[in-house]
Amino acid sequence: MAGVDGCRGGWIAAIEWPDGACGLRLFAGFAALLQTVPPDALVLVDMPIGLPDQIRGPGRAAEQAARPHLGARRGSVFSIPAREAVEAGRGPFRDRATRLAAYRESCRLARLRSAPPSAVSIQGFGLFGKILEIDDLLRADPTLAERVLESHPELVLTGLAGAPCRYPKTVREGAAERRAILLAHGLPAGLAAAPRPCGAAEDDRLDACALLLAARRAQAGRIRRFPDPPERDRYDLPITIHA
Repeated sequence: MAGVDGCRGGWIAAIEWPDGACGLRLFAGFAALLQTVPPDALVLVDMPIGLPDQIRGPGRAAEQAARPHLGARRGSVFSIPAREAVEAGRGPFRDRATRLAAYRESCRLARLRSAPPSAVSIQGFGLFGKILEIDDLLRADPTLAERVLESHPELVLTGLAGAPCRYPKTVREGAAERRAILLAHGLPAGLAAAPRPCGAAEDDRLDACALLLAARRAQAGRIRRFPDPPERDRYDLPITIHA
């Protein structure tokens, strides 16, 4: 099983192999990750899966269901717009001007497909390429949606600790807080201490490790879904966060 987070270098995965061995790997593409792990591996990823044609309220139903559980960390759940707005930001972009034009078009379509009308945050726009990378794979092989599941590290950590984290994940205190929670709930110490792959930050490592623990919970049938039952998009992809 694997917990996966997007990072500057592509995707960082905390992997637990069938023999119990664990390790960190960096992959340039999500398809390469799926080709490396066993074909029945459970993969939890910190990336939106399932894109509605219309948005009602602040983001997808999954984001709206997750935020009330996160307290001061609710801002870590970005509002993802309708499919048409995400697809307008596919990239790659030739230059800064092309990227800016795509962002403006995404905002226009997001307003058009949402009630009340809402644009796209620049942070959310930065995720679109990776969102569509997974979306393309799941649409090409819908059976992948049974084992490639959307998750969110802050929601996982809140469930493990019984309360939202006190500090932001990008500060030293936040990293120490999250590392302590993960180790207390069974994360192999080697995953927290192993050399970090080039192209991934420490918060990326901790997010991937949190999702590995969530994958264990999912395999044991102890995962929660936000919302439950999930919504589904036009391609029958589930729209729910597992934590």
